[in-house]
Amino acid sequence: MPALQVRDFPEDVYQQLKERAKLDRRSLSQEVIYFIMKGLNAKDETYVKVGDRVFHETRASWLRELDQDPEERARRAKKRAELFARIEAREPIVSEGNPIDSAQLVREGRAERDRQIIESLPSLTPEQKQEIFADLDAYVRGE
Repeated sequence: MPALQVRDFPEDVYQQLKERAKLDRRSLSQEVIYFIMKGLNAKDETYVKVGDRVFHETRASWLRELDQDPEERARRAKKRAELFARIEAREPIVSEGNPIDSAQLVREGRAERDRQIIESLPSLTPEQKQEIFADLDAYVRGE
């Protein structure tokens, strides 16, 4: 199999490549081959520049049309502004007279899941479980 040697390879790029290979669970050689193949295949892909940003063709086709039609851009901006105004004008969702706090619902759900896991652990004593449950209760209260 052919070998490739690269002279004067920048140290910072080498370190980044090494770290990326570790994250991707590849050898350094496999990572280099992956990126070279990805780069070679990229020449067949189409990119579109819209304003200061570059998008892949599959994501940019509607942006290009939008960029070419100022009336369509204005229509979409107006529609977006109306949508945000309707969202901001909505009353909060209430339960038993109190607004629902979505973060609180997430905390409660996580605590319930954790309680089930902790309860099933045979290695913990009842006292240890109670101590953990007290911490969970404090977490749910936001303390």
